[in-house]
Amino acid sequence: MIKSKQKYFDRIYSEAKTVACACGCGILIKNKDRHGRNKRFISGHNGRKYKDPKQYQREWNRRNKVARYLWKMKRHRRLKVELINLMGGECSKCGLKYSGKNACVFHLHHRPKFKKIFEIGNQLTNKAWRHILKEAKKCILVCSNCHETMHSAEF
Repeated sequence: MIKSKQKYFDRIYSEAKTVACACGCGILIKNKDRHGRNKRFISGHNGRKYKDPKQYQREWNRRNKVARYLWKMKRHRRLKVELINLMGGECSKCGLKYSGKNACVFHLHHRPKFKKIFEIGNQLTNKAWRHILKEAKKCILVCSNCHETMHSAEF
């Protein structure tokens, strides 16, 4: 490196402010490195900003909240359509057929002789596909009107 550049970098480094490391470890470091670039973390953390390994995930989730929500919605719809097709694609009571656009109309109703472990509608994105399939075997596919009729008493 040219001596004049090195002198410049040495001067920048010597005049740099002392600040606390941005990770919160409490170590004081200079805010410039030996090449005059801005610095926030001490080298020696091996790329780790946080002591808690789950903190990375929490920070990422906080930054990408909208994208995560959209992904979860898309996955939920895809899994529901897949379940509807696996269950025959039509209401077992009135015969309403799945047209490709009316997935919101269909519900999975647990048959009385089987023990319900979880509600499939709420847990499509929280459970593994094998658990969803296992629970879906205990259900029948019905439209929302037939489902409401099955659960309500006569007036």
